Amino acid sequence: MKLLIDSSDYTSHLDAATHPHVKRVLNEPATMSATLIASDPSFVVPATDARVILERNDSVRLFTGYLDGAPAWEHLGWNERGPVYRYQLKATSDEVILNRKRLPQRAPMINRTAGGALKQLAADAGSTMDVTGVQDIATIAQFTPSIQRTFSDHAAEVALRTRSVYRVHDGKITLAPVGGVTHTLSDASDTFDPATLTLDRPQKIANDVTVIGRVEPRAYVKDYFGGDNVTLRFQLSERPFTRRNRTFIDEEFTATALDPVWWTKTDPANALTVSGGKLWSAGGTGLDGGTTVSFVEPIELGGALIMQHGELETDASANAVIGGLYSGAVTRGNCFAGFSVQGGVLRALVNGAVTGPSITINPTHKYSLTTRLYSLTQFRAQERFQSSVAAHGGASVPGNVRVVLEVHDVDPANVATQQAASTVLYDAVIGAAPGFCTYALLNVASMNGSVSFARVQRAVSTEVRSAPPAQATRTRLVGSVAEGAECIILGSQLVFFPAYVPEANEAITVRYRGQGSSAGRVRDNVSVAAVGERARVANLLKPPPRSAEDCENAAAALLEDTTQTAVQGAYSCWTDFLPNGVPSDPLPGDAVAVNVASVAASAIIREVDVEVFDLADDRSREIRQ
Repeated sequence: MKLLIDSSDYTSHLDAATHPHVKRVLNEPATMSATLIASDPSFVVPATDARVILERNDSVRLFTGYLDGAPAWEHLGWNERGPVYRYQLKATSDEVILNRKRLPQRAPMINRTAGGALKQLAADAGSTMDVTGVQDIATIAQFTPSIQRTFSDHAAEVALRTRSVYRVHDGKITLAPVGGVTHTLSDASDTFDPATLTLDRPQKIANDVTVIGRVEPRAYVKDYFGGDNVTLRFQLSERPFTRRNRTFIDEEFTATALDPVWWTKTDPANALTVSGGKLWSAGGTGLDGGTTVSFVEPIELGGALIMQHGELETDASANAVIGGLYSGAVTRGNCFAGFSVQGGVLRALVNGAVTGPSITINPTHKYSLTTRLYSLTQFRAQERFQSSVAAHGGASVPGNVRVVLEVHDVDPANVATQQAASTVLYDAVIGAAPGFCTYALLNVASMNGSVSFARVQRAVSTEVRSAPPAQATRTRLVGSVAEGAECIILGSQLVFFPAYVPEANEAITVRYRGQGSSAGRVRDNVSVAAVGERARVANLLKPPPRSAEDCENAAAALLEDTTQTAVQGAYSCWTDFLPNGVPSDPLPGDAVAVNVASVAASAIIREVDVEVFDLADDRSREIRQ
């Protein structure tokens, strides 16, 4: 066994009375402690953050990491060569260097695999480590990184939500399902030591599980009102459900380049620049999808969304799609909804085809483009809950989406146009809408112009439509005055702004979802009949159940585990007698198959303690729990 610190061999300085100790815990950084004796004036005290490696003589590394700080020391006395000191070393595994960096603020990761999320987190932390051992595992509906948490915190949550194990060791990051390696403990084996095995059967059976979740959308509600040319406030029958208002894109282009945390671009012709608070395009490749600026995450088409695509300034020669939502590659044919600028006119682009009225482009005007999406289906994918037996949930949720595309045409030379109403280019419900779309602010074949900002936020999930006498029904825009809206939802009231008071006999229809606490209950009647009813009520934090369906899936996953007889215990042995032979190195997340006397069970290793007793012969004692 060797102890290397900053490539120097400190093995001869290890304190014979205190053995090096490595502790590994499931989905937590590993730690190592050791004691050095300095009895030689030539001894160099390890520096803070020094690189630490504990490896066997066959070069298998038991621990790699960095010192937590300067070693604690004590004076032991004198010998013939001078003073003697004892130094206490404490080190943490390689992810400590990733934990030191503040992760950037980024939008929630949507519909990403666990491996994809972990790789993104590693890249955000500035990692250059090998990630070829990171497996995709499963898809997570939504994962929200926080600047208040470390890389290890995020990695542990990713692993927890997909029943997997992560590890950062020897410059490599790995993510794999738990139980990928199995160690067998059998009394038929010559190397098995029954005296060191302890087993316990805790009473954790539950066969009637209830899971309480967040506030969820409930019944579909439709309220009807009549205008009288005076009333501005209308009382709704219920309080509408709304997802927490969140502005997850707010780009003012104040920098000199696009921030890769938020945007990806394709620009082979170098047509895109950022300056003066605007994103400029000067030309393009001449190909559809050749020059693009896209948001890094998919947009979930659930609830209500307000998408503002800046103030467009361009001339009649432009051939581009602005603010497009794409159900596949960023091309016109895949555009679910967006604004087409082509042939000197601005039109709605829906399901790959232009439609509705057109606006002739004036190069001296500014065009504020807004997409409003309304869907009573709040979540387009279920959360996924994993038991030791199977995964529950994770299915896509179908839904219809009302799409409203509007343009506010502003003439800088005419102040009145700033207060003028927007022109609606498209207003219709699209059935069987995709659950997630790529948002491309720009898809340019050729354009000489600019956009000045991009903003996407979730709004109150309430659809308001009205029909004045003898006129067609139209969508009333919900939001703030600054957004060009006509009304707002305040608690359980619909409030119109004075400039948009409903006229006499105007028919108003409000559609929304009610709200209430989500809950789900699952019962195992076979277990109840065998051992009696044993109920359990749980509040899950990760992942949070967002609906009754999520709660039922979570309860089903818990039930699969809690109706089984639980087994916990610990086993210790010398490395010479490891179940899989000397080269094996048991790790947290490995499986253990126990076949001893009358006990036949399987378990997952949660903790491994390695204490090195014999440096010369690589002998250590390992305790697994």
